[in-house]
Amino acid sequence: PARLGQLRQPAGEPAVEPVGHTDRPTGPPGAITMNMRQIEIFCAVMRFRTTTAAAHELGLSQPAVSNALKHLEDGLGFALFHRVG
Repeated sequence: PARLGQLRQPAGEPAVEPVGHTDRPTGPPGAITMNMRQIEIFCAVMRFRTTTAAAHELGLSQPAVSNALKHLEDGLGFALFHRVG
């Protein structure tokens, strides 16, 4: 049986291990780098339609949400949202 924090691997599936947080992106040059927190923030902004509401829901400051989106957009090379106001 799997211990707490471990996942059972289905037969024939390759094992996957979580990668620790690093300040530098890993992967081949030109690869898109993002982390789960950025994706979570992106999804919250999509759901609530404002960075302020998303920040409140996530327990973050509005500037922290805006900065995370900017870093994600910089990594992707294009804007994800049209800023209004």
